[in-house]
Amino acid sequence: MVTDSIGLATAERFIVEDVEHVFITERRQQALDGALKKIGANNVTAVHGDISNMNDLDIHSKYLHQILKSLIDLPQLHSLILSPIDSISNPNVLLMEIFSLKHLKSCQLTYRMKMNETILPIDFELTEQSPIEYLTINGPFRYESFQKLFIYLPKLRHLSINYLLGSNRDFQINFSPIELKDLKYSLCVP
Repeated sequence: MVTDSIGLATAERFIVEDVEHVFITERRQQALDGALKKIGANNVTAVHGDISNMNDLDIHSKYLHQILKSLIDLPQLHSLILSPIDSISNPNVLLMEIFSLKHLKSCQLTYRMKMNETILPIDFELTEQSPIEYLTINGPFRYESFQKLFIYLPKLRHLSINYLLGSNRDFQINFSPIELKDLKYSLCVP
C-alpha cells in the first residue's frame, strides 16, 4: 500500500535511486492518485487493487500478468522475486511470462495453489529459450515439465524446486540425455 509512510517512502527512494520502473498498489483510487502526484515521476505504474483482500484476488492476478508483460523489454531487469500474497490458479502462466523476460538472470517464485487445483505440464513450445541462470520455485511443479525446463533454460546454473509433483501417468517418463554445461547446483524435493 503506497499511502503508508513505508510504502510511499520506498517508492520515492526507488525514484531517487534511478530505478528504471516502479509499480505501486493501493485499494483506494483517491489515495493512489495522491501518491502518483506526490511521487511525480514518469516511470511509475499505479495499480488499483487491494492485494491483501481475497475479493480483489482476480484483479490482482490480472495486474500481475500485466506487470510481467510490461517488464519484457526492460534491459536492466536481471533479478526478480515474486511471492503473491494468496493462492494462484495457474502457475504455468506466470512461469511462461517469467521465462519470456529477455534479460532476466535470476528468479525466485513462491506461490500456493488453490485447493483441489490441478497443475498441468508447461507447454514450453510457446516460448523461446530463457537467459535465466538461477531459478528457485517454491511451489508445486510438474515432473513432466522437468526435462523441458532444462532445454528452455540452457544457461541454468542453479535450480531449486521445493515441491516436485509426480506424474499423472501410470508409466515412467523416459528423459533424453541433456548436456548441462553450466549447472552447478540442483535441489528438487518430491
